[in-house]
Amino acid sequence: MIPINILITIFFVPFVLVNQVFPRELTMIEIAQKNFRYFEGINSVEYTVKSEVEIQEKSGTERKLLHELNYKAKNEKYYFGYKQSGDLSEDKILNEEAFDGENYQALSGPYLQIKKGDNISSPTLFDVNALFLPFTHFIAAYSRAKPEAAFPNIKLSDLNNLENWIKLAQDSWSISKAENDVNIKVPGLNLSDCLKLEAKGWLSNKEVVYVVYLDPKRDYYPIAWIRSFSYRRDLRFIYFVKKFGITKIFGSEKSVFYPEEAVLLQFLGGDAPVAESKIYLNNLVFNGNDLDDDVFTFDPGSVSHIFDADGNKIIQVPN
Repeated sequence: MIPINILITIFFVPFVLVNQVFPRELTMIEIAQKNFRYFEGINSVEYTVKSEVEIQEKSGTERKLLHELNYKAKNEKYYFGYKQSGDLSEDKILNEEAFDGENYQALSGPYLQIKKGDNISSPTLFDVNALFLPFTHFIAAYSRAKPEAAFPNIKLSDLNNLENWIKLAQDSWSISKAENDVNIKVPGLNLSDCLKLEAKGWLSNKEVVYVVYLDPKRDYYPIAWIRSFSYRRDLRFIYFVKKFGITKIFGSEKSVFYPEEAVLLQFLGGDAPVAESKIYLNNLVFNGNDLDDDVFTFDPGSVSHIFDADGNKIIQVPN
């Protein structure tokens, strides 16, 4: 079942503290190299996310939802637990998923699904995984390379690999200046000095276009973007970073920014959003020593049934 956040909406990241502004226009390769630096040397990460969603109904009534995400990753391995509460659901864990480097696992109550290899598509994480969310130009390019991934499941190992950035930049991006750009107005942000990057990709088998605004004052960190669809002109999304936090990489003196608060707006024609998500990134730890590999594997003895997706069979676990 696709979670409600996908029905409402159809990925945040640290960066090195800098003050240098590059007046000349950069190449796509140089942008890729700068964006890669935000992930360079980061081999593990832990954080939690809260996303408060307000939905305006046609009747004028307002509904509220709360999405909560607990995310842990070590290179290609990951674990996340996702919970939704509010007007449309009970307070409960909707999804727990993990990849231990060999097997993908999905846990739902007493049932455990296992299959070889990773799950390349994750609708649960889409527009909720706050640490990766600003870098939609990478996600869009990734989706062009893997169109079978309806909702691309981007991992830390995808982002801390410079070769990936350069290849995807060459294949999928175009750049221009955002001066006099009237497509987006963001409270508290001046986007006129930004570099504007356009990235085309696929989302749920539909063509999607992202216009991403890269801030030269923050070493071309993506501070805002627009998502639009060629098949539906009235549908668009606007994302922007509202507040930056700062933390250190464990075992290093390097300080990095991260998007502590962000906003995602959905429009269906008109100037007023029909849905607004306030996204908060908390408890962020880079390269911590406490992240054990056991977190990426679920205990089969804790469930009653195991579904072997490769063999297409259900195994009952003895009491």
